[in-house]
Amino acid sequence: MYRTPLWHDLLDRYLESIRGKPSSTAPEPVELLALSPAERLAIATEAVAMQQGRTGDYLGLSHVERAMIQSLVPDETPTEALATYLAMLGGGSGICGHEWRAGWDLARRKITRAGIEPALYDGLRAMQPAMTSHQSDKNARIAIDRALWFEAHVPVDLDACASGVVKRDLRAMPRQERKAWERLVAHGMVGTHAEPKPTWQKKADALIDKLGRETVQHRVSAWLSELGVRPVLRFEPAGADVLRGLVWIGATHRGDKFDAAVVRIADRTWPRAKADHWSPRHDRLVGALAYALGLQPNGIAVPVVRALAARFRRTTARDIRSNESSRLTRRRRAHEP
Repeated sequence: MYRTPLWHDLLDRYLESIRGKPSSTAPEPVELLALSPAERLAIATEAVAMQQGRTGDYLGLSHVERAMIQSLVPDETPTEALATYLAMLGGGSGICGHEWRAGWDLARRKITRAGIEPALYDGLRAMQPAMTSHQSDKNARIAIDRALWFEAHVPVDLDACASGVVKRDLRAMPRQERKAWERLVAHGMVGTHAEPKPTWQKKADALIDKLGRETVQHRVSAWLSELGVRPVLRFEPAGADVLRGLVWIGATHRGDKFDAAVVRIADRTWPRAKADHWSPRHDRLVGALAYALGLQPNGIAVPVVRALAARFRRTTARDIRSNESSRLTRRRRAHEP
């Protein structure tokens, strides 16, 4: 941790001056706020460590942590120091009461500007295990998980997560093309149902148009075809989100290659042990497959969907007859005057 005698003395004096006072009436730590961003992050990290160790005044330390983190802006925030702060948050039993939202917002904006640096990736991963207190923590943990899927430094391991076929190709693309694809893949990951909603579809259509519909359909079908011939499909939760999004994206303008790939993927063996990280996000992937299978003509995928229902009992997958009925209803309404 970054330390200097100066900020330690300033911190001790400030904490002593507000001891026993309500946080709402405590003066701002002006001298601490005048220090460099690295020192302010070191102070925030020290405040978290002291709170976790139950040393010092909890309310005073919380006030200091809040003031330090909220004073920072992304361009001036040193990555290593921010990563150390985030990792310290993950060392406790929970992050309730800490400034994790501001820390994550700093990290998110730095990622938008400069990509996912290895130190920041490690810091965010270290913070995630403590994000269990409230639903907002858990939602943010999933958002972080999805954002970190786009890292570019960890070796691709298709046995650990088959979505690496997508990551592998993204890394090989020219920067501008990669950014456009990343926006589309990231949008695909955010849905929370088995079928795309109209608002999701509208944004997806705009992103697809920028890349070209034929280009998108060709590449998505190629990715799904490669996944379809793998003997075993194992997905980490973020990887399951990636594949669900690709199924939705491909289903917007289906073709024979896409349909055949979806059938092959649905027929693959999927490990579902606890060690394989099976989650509700995987269940929604199964639901997306059932949705895409239900769009195929003449009910040819009925046996595949029934097999899915037998293998994945507790999923959001819907019966193919319901999907086919919805599709026919939408088609009929589209031709009504």
